[in-house]
Amino acid sequence: MSLFGSPNIVRLEEKQDVKGLIKVLSYKKDSLVRLRSAQALGQIEDVRAVEPLVARLHDDSTGVSREAAVALGKIRDPRAVEPLIAALKTADNEVREPAAHALGLIGDARAFEPLIATLKNTDRMVRRATVEALGMLKDPRALDLLIAALKEGENNVRWAAAGSLGNFGDEQSVKALTAALKDVDKEVRDAAARSLEEIELSIGKEKEDVLVGQMSQEQLINELISVGRTKGYLPREEGMTREIGEALNHLGGMGLMQAAHERVSSSLGNVKARELESAWDGIGQWRS
Repeated sequence: MSLFGSPNIVRLEEKQDVKGLIKVLSYKKDSLVRLRSAQALGQIEDVRAVEPLVARLHDDSTGVSREAAVALGKIRDPRAVEPLIAALKTADNEVREPAAHALGLIGDARAFEPLIATLKNTDRMVRRATVEALGMLKDPRALDLLIAALKEGENNVRWAAAGSLGNFGDEQSVKALTAALKDVDKEVRDAAARSLEEIELSIGKEKEDVLVGQMSQEQLINELISVGRTKGYLPREEGMTREIGEALNHLGGMGLMQAAHERVSSSLGNVKARELESAWDGIGQWRS
């Protein structure tokens, strides 16, 4: 806190002084100080700030209330759910928008019905945030409404619906997203394409998990060699490399992983073996 003039928010944030920031969150002389304090508390994401931020949802300054809602979304504490739901019903649209988004981030099922009701709001930014929040909740009861929003909403609402449907991956969503690839708006088409790609990757990952889980030790090692030969082992986020490593660790621990590594080295050479060492880093006792 500064001895003279306004509190130094930057210094308080740099020091991670949550108590100090909470104190100036009630600074009456300057709403900008309260606003910046709310922003800083959101960046720090300390749960001690939840109740003070909830109190600022009803600040005299709309900007402060808005930033309080944003901060609560970043902290993601379930204690904020009911106050944020109340903000959906009573606050102005500048606060309803971040309140809806915050409820999506928190992911509490209590928000579902209030968010559905908020879809009727006349402000397109509030509707867009609500559609995004419903996607984050991943409640299948929202599917029909999200598909309707994708077909009939304003451009930004359709774009949000396309993104939200990517969180479901069912046949209905895929069909609607495929149709949206022909939307007149490029951003909607791009969002639909991204969601379809995410769904495809998710389905592929599930199939890989099932496949790896059904393999014997010898099949796992042979598949590992095949992956190294056709795709390589780096970056480690790609392919089945780590899935196979985790399965081998589960079946036989470090000894089986070392045996597999020796097979890779003899089959594919030292370069691929070193790639595998790095790709498996952190699995069980394995360290590159």
